[in-house]
Amino acid sequence: MILVHERGPFLRTALLSQGRLVHLWVEPCGPLVRVGEVYLGIVKSLARAQKAAFLDLGDGQSGYLPLRGGPEPRVGDALTVQIQRSPCGEKKAKVSRQIVLSEDALVLKKGEGVALAKDVKRNRFLKEHGVKTGHEGFLTIYRAGANYCDRAALEGQEEKLVHAFRALEGVERTRRGPGRLWRPEPQALSLARRLRNRGLSFEVWTNEAAFSKEITAYGPKTVHLLPKESSPLADLGVEEEILALRSARVPLPGGGNLCIQETEAMAVIDVNGGAQGGNLEPLGIAALNEEALKEALRQIRLRNLSGLIVLDCVEMEEESAQAFFAKAQALCRAEDVHTRVYPLTSLQRLEISRQKKGLPLSKTLFQAPPPGALPLSREYLLYLLMAHLRVRGDGAQKTTVTLQAEYERHRVFLQQALTQEWPGVRLAFKDPEDGDSQDPPLYRMSARWGEEPAKAGA
Repeated sequence: MILVHERGPFLRTALLSQGRLVHLWVEPCGPLVRVGEVYLGIVKSLARAQKAAFLDLGDGQSGYLPLRGGPEPRVGDALTVQIQRSPCGEKKAKVSRQIVLSEDALVLKKGEGVALAKDVKRNRFLKEHGVKTGHEGFLTIYRAGANYCDRAALEGQEEKLVHAFRALEGVERTRRGPGRLWRPEPQALSLARRLRNRGLSFEVWTNEAAFSKEITAYGPKTVHLLPKESSPLADLGVEEEILALRSARVPLPGGGNLCIQETEAMAVIDVNGGAQGGNLEPLGIAALNEEALKEALRQIRLRNLSGLIVLDCVEMEEESAQAFFAKAQALCRAEDVHTRVYPLTSLQRLEISRQKKGLPLSKTLFQAPPPGALPLSREYLLYLLMAHLRVRGDGAQKTTVTLQAEYERHRVFLQQALTQEWPGVRLAFKDPEDGDSQDPPLYRMSARWGEEPAKAGA
């Protein structure tokens, strides 16, 4: 296992197994809010028709609080709230007054008592940890991660969350202005702890010195600290796999392919047999569908798709369909995020529901999905431009970088950011010609302003 942690325009964490990308998490950096954070918000207005309050969370961020029973807050009140849904487009962050702090082994919230999630092996849990009485004033829910924790690790997580809750109460009483009170630990640390608890060996690649010190407590085999300006993901060849996630079409090893389309209501994944699709024998169809199922679940995980997902399979015989559904159930149970699968429909479509955890890649690294490949977000495009200029080493010269015309709307943002480090760089925009490389969209570069751009092969 290789864990890659990179801080750039986003905090990106990747998990590689046998050289292949199997997990990818993208978290916002800086003042952007993310799910699970706790804020002290100031009520700015009430929308009684919508039964909601709008809060100032500080740093230019605002939140939407549904009002469901209980006393109605007044304008100017300070409320402790937790982010339930990240802001997306014109939608504000959705917040809740019920604070829930969690680690991979347990969840803590206000209340009384102890509960075990259905994934916890009850007899084994009681044998290893005994009967738990919980902490006064808190409801403790032990989750699947508790299956892999010894007593010391579990008690350490409990004390950490209880301490965090009490610290929040202290800050709430003394603080007056809006702002963040608590932020969950980075995904990379949580992942490292899970790998250690399950007895899996792993090494770490990162470009952040502070993280390299923190991660050593989790017992990695090796920690590779790279220069801050370098990209561990690019050095390990993962950036190409991430860029491939822009495409709607995913090739399968056996010759077929998947076609993935995201909509507001659901995601649809179509299984195509390729050139031999109409000539496959029953056993070949079953093998194609099973191969497609494994790759579809990997793509769902990497793209962070959630909600209703429909896998449109190639039609197969009844016996093969039953075996296929049993395989789908087993694979979905092994997923880290709660994923359910429903029996095949009469048209042999497999319906999958997946719990929402953050935003999909189409709304972080990429932009809203048009037909074909997803255009890059301006932050990710800037990151790729800067990485390319550092590799070439000629950014200090009078260099013209030509991008696809669709990115001209980001001209001011890109030019201002680039000229801080490379004053000699200028941007140009044009429609791609036949034969031009479009992935990534940086495809032409010239060494002097005014010269005819030469192919860069980016």
